[in-house]
Amino acid sequence: MTNITKGSGNVFEDCGFSPEEAADLKLRTHLMLKLRRFIRAQNWTNERAASYFGDSLSRISHLMDSDIEHFSVEQLVHLLSIAGIDAHIFIETANSELASSHPEFELGMKAFEKVATKYADALQELAE
Repeated sequence: MTNITKGSGNVFEDCGFSPEEAADLKLRTHLMLKLRRFIRAQNWTNERAASYFGDSLSRISHLMDSDIEHFSVEQLVHLLSIAGIDAHIFIETANSELASSHPEFELGMKAFEKVATKYADALQELAE
């Protein structure tokens, strides 16, 4: 008889990584997959992709081989930007009451609101 255990929703956490590391790996995986799909949709060789992104052939090979340890979230977001793909990060908390009681949460929300306002203002100026 097979024993089936329901996963947590994050395969990396299920494999024993700490919740923090699992979240980072999951995010980088999603970003890498989007880049790989973009490159494959163009029917590009690794050489062509390296030229397009202004990156080395070895880095593109690492990307296409899913060598996640070679890329940070920031580097992947930069490559997505070059490809014309916007990356959005949504933050969820398991316990919003607990999160809102921490000063860091309040500071983060204020910073987000400022950035969002500036972004909205810039878009409005472009529309006019």
